Amino acid sequence: MLDARTFLLELEKATLQMRRSYSLRDATTAEALGRATELVAVPTQLVRLFLSEAITPMRIEVREKPDDSLLMVLTRGWSLLRATCEIRDAVGESVGTLRRLAGRAASFAIHDPYDKQFADVRGDFGKHDYSIRTPEQ
Repeated sequence: MLDARTFLLELEKATLQMRRSYSLRDATTAEALGRATELVAVPTQLVRLFLSEAITPMRIEVREKPDDSLLMVLTRGWSLLRATCEIRDAVGESVGTLRRLAGRAASFAIHDPYDKQFADVRGDFGKHDYSIRTPEQ
């Protein structure tokens, strides 16, 4: 899955579910590459009825096709100001973090496990139009 350079996220429609799933596709060939599913504990689902989901904990599992094997897990704890999302690989080793950049609503920095920034994510998340840029770009 990580061989593809551009991805397309497509929300899978479901009724009466408290979690979301997204199909991950190659943007050039539309080939199905995997699925990202948000897993939310029942107590957190109840809290989300009264509080914004932006401040509640979340866990997203990314699985790749064709064998549905776990590729990575993104987790975020409670966050009031600036959220930090931890990225772990399939065996639980830290790959890095994703942090919101100060003063920019739709900008995030990607850090390696040693806290060195190696890329950033920018764009219009409302329109699902964003890009990942490395310092060389």
